[in-house]
Amino acid sequence: MLTLDDVIDNFEKACDLELRCENCSGCLSQENGCPYDGAESIPDALHYLKEYRSDKVHWEADRKSYQGFVDSYIKSRDKHQAAVIELKHKEKEVNEILTDYVALKQWWTEQQVNPPLSWDELKAMEGKPVWIELLGNGHWKGWDVVGGFAYDDFGEAMVTVHNDDYYKLDLGKTWQAYRKERK
Repeated sequence: MLTLDDVIDNFEKACDLELRCENCSGCLSQENGCPYDGAESIPDALHYLKEYRSDKVHWEADRKSYQGFVDSYIKSRDKHQAAVIELKHKEKEVNEILTDYVALKQWWTEQQVNPPLSWDELKAMEGKPVWIELLGNGHWKGWDVVGGFAYDDFGEAMVTVHNDDYYKLDLGKTWQAYRKERK
């Protein structure tokens, strides 16, 4: 099978030798049996074929360049997609770590913060354990369950913790209650 280069080589030889087909008038018309219709002469046909080959070479180079661009784009896109997936995974991990950190910080703060209970807070703890500290000479400390709230014969509010009565007026002066044990 003849290639384009073979045809061009044959035309170049024909131009050099001024060879013509049998019955060739140089018109290159199919009417006269010439397979190269459309060219006015062998040199014109040679010129058209060389342009075609040049265009084909350029097209082939452009196609290869374009294919290289497409391949590069696909690789870049794939890397970008992989980076986005990895980033989303890392973002999820960071969010989980932050959630854990916030929960841990809140827990730690709750462990560290142990303010004395107010009278109203102590009322809300009825039936629950509280840490009691005597502030006077006895310095007793310990867990007890808040019993009930009442008033003495003089109308003073008091709380019963275990079997002891503590007066509201003395809260913070002779005794104190906490949610958690104080270290």
